[in-house]
Amino acid sequence: MNNIFGGGEFHKPPDDKRTILRKAMYSAQPVLSDFLGYPDFPENKILADQKYLNAKIGNIALGAQSSSDDDYARDMEPILTYILNTGVLLPSRTNFSFLASDYDDKFNGTDIVFGVQNKKTKDNMLFSVDVATGTLLKSIQSKFENSLDRHDGVSNIDYCIYKDQRWSETDTPHFILGMSPASQDKAFEKIRIENGELKGRDEDLDTDFIVLSEIKEQIEMQLSILVKKPRIESIENRIAKLSDLMPAIGSGLYRTLGINASDFSSKVERKKVFTEKYNQKANKLLPLDDVYKNIVYESNRREDLFKNNSR
Repeated sequence: MNNIFGGGEFHKPPDDKRTILRKAMYSAQPVLSDFLGYPDFPENKILADQKYLNAKIGNIALGAQSSSDDDYARDMEPILTYILNTGVLLPSRTNFSFLASDYDDKFNGTDIVFGVQNKKTKDNMLFSVDVATGTLLKSIQSKFENSLDRHDGVSNIDYCIYKDQRWSETDTPHFILGMSPASQDKAFEKIRIENGELKGRDEDLDTDFIVLSEIKEQIEMQLSILVKKPRIESIENRIAKLSDLMPAIGSGLYRTLGINASDFSSKVERKKVFTEKYNQKANKLLPLDDVYKNIVYESNRREDLFKNNSR
């Protein structure tokens, strides 16, 4: 009987820094066979999904890294996954991330699954990430069109693993994240490796700001659209998730801007200082990173367009 889950001999590449990062991130990527024997995942569904996947991309060893020779494109997903997975990004919340299964990548448009603990319930909220590596505006706009115009800003995640939990989730809010090759190189330099293992990241305020800023701008854009929609349960759930995530993103941005919220007696003054410093930082980084610039531009353009059309 053929092994539909793939497999085969693995030729170990040199253990350079990039290889160590790739292997660490891909080792945590869910594979469909991980879900066999779990009651919420019937075997016939897993086998059918695997055959469907094989028909699309061939009989592969799930979790194998891309065959691309382009380090920038190949490493963007592992680097962003690691950035989203280190607690320093969101100091006020427990968060995690992992590379999405090949099935969720190919059929649900999810490259990375980003999880953040809900402030009130302590449950894990999931968010879907589509990684952008195209530096041209039309490439970023194409991703926004696919996410918002074709899929209403959400993705399904069929295969999730976190600790001992295995589950599926529908209608997860969808973000588009990325950075330029130069920004990626700077982010990569800040990743620490000791004795062949990942050991965290050195302080990297610019990279953290870019990632957090992209999420912030898209939360604001999505909320401006969602609040005008009929308040059915799925819309309410998305609004609640995004609204709960926003303060965590804000606290991360405060850190990147050197703002201590306790230094202010007035929320109005604190917001004023934050806005000034946020705009200064963004205006400094936007000209240096076309991917970041185009993600922010398209987020703001769509938000403005929707507000104008709603008047």
